[in-house]
Amino acid sequence: MNRIAITVLLMHLALPALARDPCIESRAPECKPVQEARCTQAINEMLKTMRATPLQTQRDRDDVGALIAKVEKMLADNRRQGVEECRSWGEFGGILAKQ
Repeated sequence: MNRIAITVLLMHLALPALARDPCIESRAPECKPVQEARCTQAINEMLKTMRATPLQTQRDRDDVGALIAKVEKMLADNRRQGVEECRSWGEFGGILAKQ
């Protein structure tokens, strides 16, 4: 399967969690915990989908494995540094877009 097609599929599957969030466009302080929880959920769902996506060739499996490792490292580094989950979600999307 084409890497770009995999990326588009994975991003498409994770977006509904964010779309249902009534605080998605709000900067109200009371929405911050909701937004952060939704970003964490989106991150977890995307990783789950990436791990579960069946891939046909060894090269695709290797590429996706390397991509997952890169994302997991970024997440671990960001969480250790106290970076907000929504920023990490944005970085996640950037990694996927640049693969």
